[in-house]
Amino acid sequence: MKWTLLFLFFSASLWAQSTKENRSNSKNTLMLGNQIITTWIPSKYTGSYTYIFNDKWSLEGEYSWASFSTSFVGIELGEISEGRSTLQARYYVSNSFHFSFGGVYSRFSAKLGNDYLDTLGNKISTGFSAENLGVTAGLGNRWQWSNGITFGVDWIRINYPLVTTKIDDNSLNDVADSADRNDLKDSLKTFNRIPTFVLFGLNLGYSF
Repeated sequence: MKWTLLFLFFSASLWAQSTKENRSNSKNTLMLGNQIITTWIPSKYTGSYTYIFNDKWSLEGEYSWASFSTSFVGIELGEISEGRSTLQARYYVSNSFHFSFGGVYSRFSAKLGNDYLDTLGNKISTGFSAENLGVTAGLGNRWQWSNGITFGVDWIRINYPLVTTKIDDNSLNDVADSADRNDLKDSLKTFNRIPTFVLFGLNLGYSF
């Protein structure tokens, strides 16, 4: 994986020397991608639309999502899903290198696993969720060819939650074991308090 990323980086640098000029001649970019290393659920898929103001500035709306059946902060759960909507500006300081910053809306939801029982000993199949608003900042490269093909790498991005907008944890009150119930509620607090990150987000699309 490391050598693949290096190859893509240097190949893009050599083949897209006129990225700045190509970007200034475009207004729109549509891209699909994958955030290889990210929290909380790794390998998120992404879709984005970018409006290009000029060779220095663009504004982008992006949605990323993933679902998985695993543990979350050490707690065994059923299916976990995570969605993240980002509205961010990209400011280019060179041909392709840029800073990104903006706002982010995150949603985390999970179903209780088979280990959780109510006071009658029955399995609890309901779930819980949390949502928050925050800010995001990062840096990356984006190369654009004269034929419109566009390739981007988000090297790093940090999402910092600021405001909890919704917590749906009523179903957790049915969990019989008080320690399990408290652990589950603490997991929601973790989602709404701890910053998340993206490393090596790869994007491929078309500019026009």
